[in-house]
Amino acid sequence: MDDYETVFIQGANPLISFPNRNEWLKLKEKTTVVFGKYMDETAKIAQLFIPTKDFYEKKDVRGSYFHEFVLVNKKALNSKKEKISEYELSRYLMGEFYFKEIKKEDEYIKDILQADLEKIDDEIYRKRMFDIPPYINGFFTDNGRFKFLIEKFNYTKKPFEIVTAKEFKALNSQFKRDKKVYVNPNSNFIMLNWLKQNIEKNKIVFSGEIPKNIIFAKGGYVINKFIKCKGEDAYYEIF
Repeated sequence: MDDYETVFIQGANPLISFPNRNEWLKLKEKTTVVFGKYMDETAKIAQLFIPTKDFYEKKDVRGSYFHEFVLVNKKALNSKKEKISEYELSRYLMGEFYFKEIKKEDEYIKDILQADLEKIDDEIYRKRMFDIPPYINGFFTDNGRFKFLIEKFNYTKKPFEIVTAKEFKALNSQFKRDKKVYVNPNSNFIMLNWLKQNIEKNKIVFSGEIPKNIIFAKGGYVINKFIKCKGEDAYYEIF
């Protein structure tokens, strides 16, 4: 936040959700724009509040992390107050800043529904990727089950392993990411030499609690640019 003079916030209330008081206090020193539905604590300190339409006042397509369906949202109500949808705001800003004109709203909705979806009815589609449940044959571990980082490992097939995990204290983009990698100082020369060549010294933490020959990067923040993977591992950080 320190690097920006203007902060645009959509659908969030960081004055309440930020655990670090020093961080959200900085919002009061910025030019803050809130695009949301409620006049909450953050909206009240913003220099500009842009009221957004709710689901009943606009066309939309929505999905969820928790199920495989994509739902078509049809406009059911006319807004009684001056509100604007995400699409309308995007179209306006693109024009004001002289960017290429965006497509019509119906075209974007059509593009989404023509993706890898199975039509159930006019308002419900299903993601085809769920035809084969993920990890139906087990995980890529010796016993096909989850392995936790606190378990003892004995790797002999490869010189070293890179393990990433969902950081325990991180949620989406609200919180700081751990920018360190953790390694056992007694790991083999190949791994330690790779680290020396690729990772800045001040980002490496030596810890005897990490199994040998493992590079542990919470959330993959530092390590991701060096690896190409598709999430085929099943190692998790637990507390």
